[in-house]
Amino acid sequence: MTPSPTCPYCGHPAELVTGEVIYPLRPDLANKRLWRCKPCGAHVGCHAGTTTPFGPLANASHREAKIQAHAAFDPLWRAGWMRRAEAYAWLAEQLGVEREACHVGMFSFDTCQRVVAVCRAYIAAKCRGDICLYGDDFDPVTAQPLGPRCSQPAAEVIFWMDGRFSPCCAEHGFTILTPETRLLVFSVQPLTEGGR
Repeated sequence: MTPSPTCPYCGHPAELVTGEVIYPLRPDLANKRLWRCKPCGAHVGCHAGTTTPFGPLANASHREAKIQAHAAFDPLWRAGWMRRAEAYAWLAEQLGVEREACHVGMFSFDTCQRVVAVCRAYIAAKCRGDICLYGDDFDPVTAQPLGPRCSQPAAEVIFWMDGRFSPCCAEHGFTILTPETRLLVFSVQPLTEGGR
């Protein structure tokens, strides 16, 4: 078994628990192994079938930063702009880290914020000049305009679970999607400063 990691926040040794302890309302995660610091609540998952942690223990704000980093980074390869391996190599170069060390699970809170910044800059550059695809009869699920397009400059990009992406103006973006359609969204990335 892997030695117990030390909590980076309070210095206590972590204990090995199951997902049943961390996620009591998620039966699908009940058998997942995690390291948890009982005093402060920081935790981290383990690689499948092992007790090897994905990275250092993370508190709630650090875990949220990792989620945001993936939400900003994953569209680069999901949208087909790069293959996944190329995207990680690009990210490693942007962050000035070795490719082997380029894993969101290993990143500090500050590095996760840098991931969001460099990925949003890439997406903004990639979509610069795009126009909103919304039309009077636009179908956001199929991304097919059934009427005239809005043609306003895009202010955000909606990335769908299936890898497609839709540039949208400020008026016709994520906020107008139905709750059912929002379930099909992987990530929403702003193209301007101060966006979502």
